[in-house]
Amino acid sequence: MEFTQKVKQMDINAETVRPYFESFFTKLTAEQWERLKSCKPDEATTFMLAELLLNLMTSVSNAIVKRRPRSPVSEDKVRSILGETLNNSLSPGSRTTSESLDKLTDLVVEEVTETVNSTLSASSIRVSSEKPIPTRLINPAKVQQMICYACESLKTDGRINQLVKQSWAISSEEQEPSDDPILVSRTSSSSYSSRVSSKSGSSSEGGSTASSVD
Repeated sequence: MEFTQKVKQMDINAETVRPYFESFFTKLTAEQWERLKSCKPDEATTFMLAELLLNLMTSVSNAIVKRRPRSPVSEDKVRSILGETLNNSLSPGSRTTSESLDKLTDLVVEEVTETVNSTLSASSIRVSSEKPIPTRLINPAKVQQMICYACESLKTDGRINQLVKQSWAISSEEQEPSDDPILVSRTSSSSYSSRVSSKSGSSSEGGSTASSVD
Protein backbone atom coordinates (compact mmCIF):
# COMPACT_ATOMS: atom_id res chain seq x y z
CA MET A 1 0.00 0.00 0.00
CA GLU A 2 1.28 3.49 -0.83
CA PHE A 3 2.77 5.32 2.16
CA THR A 4 0.30 8.21 1.99
CA GLN A 5 -2.72 5.90 1.92
CA LYS A 6 -1.30 3.74 4.70
CA VAL A 7 -1.02 6.71 7.07
CA LYS A 8 -4.34 8.20 6.02
CA GLN A 9 -6.36 5.00 6.39
CA MET A 10 -4.84 3.74 9.62
CA ASP A 11 -3.95 6.83 11.64
CA ILE A 12 -5.44 10.12 10.48
CA ASN A 13 -9.15 10.56 9.86
CA ALA A 14 -12.14 12.44 11.23
CA GLU A 15 -12.84 9.75 13.82
CA THR A 16 -9.37 10.02 15.36
CA VAL A 17 -9.23 13.83 15.19
CA ARG A 18 -12.78 14.78 16.25
CA PRO A 19 -12.24 13.82 19.93
CA TYR A 20 -9.73 16.67 20.20
CA PHE A 21 -12.43 19.16 19.22
CA GLU A 22 -15.13 17.52 21.33
CA SER A 23 -12.87 17.64 24.39
CA PHE A 24 -12.22 21.32 23.73
CA PHE A 25 -15.91 22.15 23.35
CA THR A 26 -16.93 20.36 26.56
CA LYS A 27 -14.56 22.61 28.53
CA LEU A 28 -16.17 25.81 27.24
CA THR A 29 -18.85 27.71 29.10
CA ALA A 30 -21.71 29.28 27.15
CA GLU A 31 -20.16 32.71 27.71
CA GLN A 32 -16.76 31.55 26.41
CA TRP A 33 -18.41 30.03 23.34
CA GLU A 34 -20.15 33.32 22.53
CA ARG A 35 -16.88 35.24 22.93
CA LEU A 36 -15.12 32.70 20.74
CA LYS A 37 -17.71 33.10 17.98
CA SER A 38 -17.14 36.85 18.17
CA CYS A 39 -13.41 36.23 17.66
CA LYS A 40 -12.73 37.69 21.11
CA PRO A 41 -11.80 34.64 23.22
CA ASP A 42 -10.70 35.20 26.80
CA GLU A 43 -7.25 34.15 28.00
CA ALA A 44 -8.35 30.70 29.21
CA THR A 45 -10.10 29.91 25.92
CA THR A 46 -7.12 31.13 23.90
CA PHE A 47 -4.86 28.83 25.91
CA MET A 48 -7.17 25.83 25.42
CA LEU A 49 -7.45 26.52 21.68
CA ALA A 50 -3.66 26.74 21.35
CA GLU A 51 -3.37 23.48 23.29
CA LEU A 52 -5.91 21.84 20.96
CA LEU A 53 -3.99 22.88 17.84
CA LEU A 54 -0.61 21.82 19.24
CA ASN A 55 -1.93 18.42 20.33
CA LEU A 56 -3.56 17.94 16.93
CA MET A 57 -0.35 18.75 15.05
CA THR A 58 1.68 16.49 17.32
CA SER A 59 -0.75 13.62 16.73
CA VAL A 60 -0.55 14.01 12.94
CA SER A 61 3.25 14.34 13.03
CA ASN A 62 3.58 11.23 15.18
CA ALA A 63 1.34 9.24 12.84
CA ILE A 64 3.52 10.10 9.85
CA VAL A 65 6.85 9.44 11.60
CA LYS A 66 5.65 6.08 12.94
CA ARG A 67 5.13 4.91 9.35
CA ARG A 68 8.85 5.48 8.74
CA PRO A 69 8.96 7.47 5.51
CA ARG A 70 12.16 6.78 3.55
CA SER A 71 12.76 10.42 2.65
CA PRO A 72 11.69 13.91 3.77
CA VAL A 73 8.00 14.57 3.20
CA SER A 74 6.65 17.46 1.15
CA GLU A 75 3.78 19.77 2.09
CA ASP A 76 1.80 18.24 -0.77
CA LYS A 77 2.21 14.79 0.73
CA VAL A 78 1.19 15.97 4.19
CA ARG A 79 -1.79 17.76 2.68
CA SER A 80 -2.87 14.60 0.86
CA ILE A 81 -2.61 12.67 4.13
CA LEU A 82 -4.58 15.25 6.09
CA GLY A 83 -7.11 15.66 3.29
CA GLU A 84 -10.48 16.92 4.52
CA THR A 85 -9.90 15.66 8.05
CA LEU A 86 -10.26 19.05 9.76
CA ASN A 87 -13.39 19.92 7.82
CA ASN A 88 -14.98 16.50 8.40
CA SER A 89 -14.10 16.63 12.10
CA LEU A 90 -15.90 19.93 12.56
CA SER A 91 -18.69 19.44 10.02
CA PRO A 92 -19.42 15.72 9.56
CA GLY A 93 -20.81 14.97 6.11
CA SER A 94 -20.10 18.44 4.75
CA ARG A 95 -18.32 18.82 1.42
CA THR A 96 -17.95 22.58 1.72
CA THR A 97 -15.22 24.46 3.53
CA SER A 98 -14.43 28.04 4.44
CA GLU A 99 -11.53 30.28 3.49
CA SER A 100 -10.52 30.51 7.16
CA LEU A 101 -10.45 26.73 7.54
CA ASP A 102 -8.40 26.43 4.35
CA LYS A 103 -5.87 28.92 5.73
CA LEU A 104 -5.78 27.08 9.05
CA THR A 105 -5.16 23.82 7.21
CA ASP A 106 -2.32 25.45 5.26
CA LEU A 107 -0.58 26.48 8.50
CA VAL A 108 -1.12 23.05 10.07
CA VAL A 109 0.32 21.36 6.96
CA GLU A 110 3.32 23.68 7.00
CA GLU A 111 4.05 23.07 10.68
CA VAL A 112 3.55 19.29 10.49
CA THR A 113 5.87 19.09 7.48
CA GLU A 114 8.60 21.02 9.29
CA THR A 115 8.19 18.92 12.44
CA VAL A 116 8.32 15.59 10.60
CA ASN A 117 11.35 16.52 8.51
CA SER A 118 13.13 17.90 11.57
CA THR A 119 12.55 14.60 13.34
CA LEU A 120 13.69 12.54 10.36
CA SER A 121 16.83 14.65 10.09
CA ALA A 122 17.64 14.14 13.77
CA SER A 123 17.03 10.39 13.45
CA SER A 124 18.49 9.84 9.98
CA ILE A 125 20.02 6.48 10.89
CA ARG A 126 16.93 4.93 12.42
CA VAL A 127 13.44 6.17 13.16
CA SER A 128 11.84 4.13 15.92
CA SER A 129 8.06 3.82 15.94
CA GLU A 130 8.20 3.99 19.73
CA LYS A 131 10.29 7.14 19.81
CA PRO A 132 8.36 10.33 20.60
CA ILE A 133 8.84 13.44 18.50
CA PRO A 134 11.38 15.77 20.16
CA THR A 135 10.12 19.05 21.52
CA ARG A 136 10.23 21.66 18.77
CA LEU A 137 9.66 25.36 19.31
CA ILE A 138 6.89 26.93 17.27
CA ASN A 139 6.78 30.60 16.39
CA PRO A 140 4.18 32.18 18.73
CA ALA A 141 3.07 34.45 15.88
CA LYS A 142 2.19 31.38 13.81
CA VAL A 143 0.18 29.90 16.68
CA GLN A 144 -1.68 33.21 17.02
CA GLN A 145 -2.49 33.11 13.31
CA MET A 146 -3.86 29.60 13.71
CA ILE A 147 -6.03 30.73 16.61
CA CYS A 148 -7.44 33.62 14.56
CA TYR A 149 -8.29 31.35 11.62
CA ALA A 150 -9.78 28.77 13.98
CA CYS A 151 -12.02 31.44 15.54
CA GLU A 152 -13.17 32.57 12.11
CA SER A 153 -13.91 28.97 11.12
CA LEU A 154 -15.94 28.34 14.27
CA LYS A 155 -17.83 31.57 13.71
CA THR A 156 -18.86 31.01 10.10
CA ASP A 157 -20.01 27.37 10.08
CA GLY A 158 -23.44 26.78 11.60
CA ARG A 159 -22.88 23.02 11.77
CA ILE A 160 -20.20 23.58 14.39
CA ASN A 161 -22.86 24.96 16.72
CA GLN A 162 -24.54 21.56 16.57
CA LEU A 163 -21.28 19.80 17.40
CA VAL A 164 -20.77 22.12 20.39
CA LYS A 165 -24.27 21.42 21.71
CA GLN A 166 -23.79 17.68 21.22
CA SER A 167 -20.51 17.83 23.14
CA TRP A 168 -22.20 19.71 25.98
CA ALA A 169 -25.05 17.20 26.05
CA ILE A 170 -22.67 14.24 26.23
CA SER A 171 -20.66 15.93 28.97
CA SER A 172 -23.83 16.65 30.93
CA GLU A 173 -25.02 13.04 30.68
CA GLU A 174 -21.67 11.76 31.98
CA GLN A 175 -21.90 13.88 35.14
CA GLU A 176 -23.60 12.39 38.19
CA PRO A 177 -26.75 14.25 39.25
CA SER A 178 -26.92 16.02 42.60
CA ASP A 179 -29.89 17.05 44.73
CA ASP A 180 -28.13 20.27 45.71
CA PRO A 181 -27.95 22.71 42.76
CA ILE A 182 -25.72 25.09 44.76
CA LEU A 183 -23.22 22.30 45.37
CA VAL A 184 -23.24 21.40 41.67
CA SER A 185 -22.60 25.02 40.72
CA ARG A 186 -19.78 25.44 43.23
CA THR A 187 -18.15 22.15 42.28
CA SER A 188 -18.28 22.97 38.56
CA SER A 189 -16.87 26.45 39.11
CA SER A 190 -14.10 25.18 41.39
CA SER A 191 -13.14 22.42 38.97
CA TYR A 192 -12.95 24.80 36.02
CA SER A 193 -10.93 27.41 37.96
CA SER A 194 -8.47 24.78 39.14
CA ARG A 195 -8.03 23.44 35.61
CA VAL A 196 -7.37 26.88 34.13
CA SER A 197 -5.05 27.82 37.00
CA SER A 198 -3.08 24.61 36.57
CA LYS A 199 -2.77 25.05 32.81
CA SER A 200 -1.76 28.69 33.13
CA GLY A 201 0.94 27.70 35.59
CA SER A 202 2.27 25.02 33.28
CA SER A 203 2.27 27.48 30.38
CA SER A 204 4.30 30.02 32.38
CA GLU A 205 6.86 27.44 33.43
CA GLY A 206 7.21 26.09 29.90
CA GLY A 207 8.20 29.44 28.38
CA SER A 208 7.97 29.32 24.58
CA THR A 209 5.15 27.50 22.87
CA ALA A 210 6.21 24.01 21.84
CA SER A 211 4.77 20.92 20.20
CA SER A 212 5.19 17.77 22.26
CA VAL A 213 3.74 14.35 22.77
CA ASP A 214 0.99 13.95 25.37
